[in-house]
Amino acid sequence: MSKVGVKRAALCCATLASLFVHTDASPRAIPAKPTIVMVERAGGHTVYKVDSKPVGRGPADDILHVLNGVSHQNGADHPVLVYLDSRVPIEEIWNLAGIAGKAQLNNLRYFVFFRESQTTTEIKWTPPTPFTTNPVPNE
Repeated sequence: MSKVGVKRAALCCATLASLFVHTDASPRAIPAKPTIVMVERAGGHTVYKVDSKPVGRGPADDILHVLNGVSHQNGADHPVLVYLDSRVPIEEIWNLAGIAGKAQLNNLRYFVFFRESQTTTEIKWTPPTPFTTNPVPNE
């Protein structure tokens, strides 16, 4: 067998072998961009925007319906960043957490933003503790 014949035979064998070996050659999925929920005060009531689009109060575009669509399209673990205006009542955090739970979204991070200083801070959840006016000092 000539050198060209050996090279072709080796190339054909390698090509055939590659057809039978399973590799995950598909490109890695690009993570979805987080959904941004803005919660603000306007005209004495709470206003929502999801990805910069105002959310209405009608049955087809209320916040539950919109977040349910996010969950359905992206899955329950899809990241959702919630930005709360510092003027919004603190109860709105639990309200939105309950709505997101009904929409089966479970990957939420909460931030409070301060328009005056143009700053934001993340709200971190800790385990519940009994209420006291004399907390244990930091150790």
